[in-house]
Amino acid sequence: NFENTTCLGPVYSNTAVTTSTTTCVASPVLAAATDITAQSANVSWTAVSGATYTFEAYTDAAYTAAFDAATGLTETAYSFTGITSGVTYYYRVKVDNAAGCTEYSTGSFTAQNSYTPLSATGFTQDVIANGVGNAGTTTTAPVDVTSSNYAYLAANYQLTAGSALLGYGLPVNRTIGTLSASSTNYVFADYSSSNSIRLQGNTSGTLVLNKPVRLEKISFAVTSGNGNSNFSAQIFFEDGSSQTVTGLVATNWDSNPATGNTTLVNNLGRVLRSSGSASSGAFKVFEASADINSANFNKKVSSVTITNTTSGAGANNYILHVFAIGGKVSDTPCFEWTGSVSSDWNTAANWCGDVIPTATSDVLINTSSNDPVISSG
Repeated sequence: NFENTTCLGPVYSNTAVTTSTTTCVASPVLAAATDITAQSANVSWTAVSGATYTFEAYTDAAYTAAFDAATGLTETAYSFTGITSGVTYYYRVKVDNAAGCTEYSTGSFTAQNSYTPLSATGFTQDVIANGVGNAGTTTTAPVDVTSSNYAYLAANYQLTAGSALLGYGLPVNRTIGTLSASSTNYVFADYSSSNSIRLQGNTSGTLVLNKPVRLEKISFAVTSGNGNSNFSAQIFFEDGSSQTVTGLVATNWDSNPATGNTTLVNNLGRVLRSSGSASSGAFKVFEASADINSANFNKKVSSVTITNTTSGAGANNYILHVFAIGGKVSDTPCFEWTGSVSSDWNTAANWCGDVIPTATSDVLINTSSNDPVISSG
């Protein structure tokens, strides 16, 4: 009491106060669209552990003219079909999150028969360290010989959770190069899985295209460990025929590009797999390209077998890596019946150009297991 004044003190509530926390989930990382033609395309994104996804596609940059949408997706890919040549499509994806605070990742592409990255399976080793953890546990093999034991690293690589990001490395969205009217870009396989066909000595490996496509030119994102590697590419078509290209080269990963190569990306750095110690430097990925014979323009490429053909002393120590495929889609009209999907005349995938003929089109009907049916009943 002060001067006969009663001090009541603080008033306490009998009701417990609870706080709520909102957990926001990281946005998925979108790679560039792949397998782009005038009729279809594919997009993919990096998985978020345990997540499902909402995907939306639009025909305007303001995301108001809806083309398609899907929720609750468990896959990390979406296929565009029924698209219109010359139209630009804008897409976005986010994690389904009850808190509603996850941001969209966005991308776009134009439907056209031009240069495109191609998606494929068949990669054999993980040579790109990414995320948190020692490179020896987040990769399965080095770029060069085991005694050197160095790998590439992604820009999000950290030895420990408290380590600072390095400021160099392969881009997190796995997209290399610039898609243009005269060149392709490349979409690498997931950095957390096998992302290279690693061919030491005179060995071979095969990449199978997720979507067979007619090409006029094919190209590869490559490098080599321990010195330049020579290689060949046997290109297989859906009809069972093939074309072999020889005399291709992959430059040693820290050298200037050899004749036949151009540099796709430079100053990537590298990481020692035994210790996880990273260092900057002029480590690169290169491009090697080959023309498809004009007689094969109307055939869909289905797979490519790569063979390390390096010869001479120490050839077994030269290690070829192929990370991705790209190509120039053939724009030659093709109304040749393949029947690859069904006997339905009005199914675009049954025609070599993925376009249904019109009443004025000249068509070629080959014998197939599915002879065409224009209508039934």
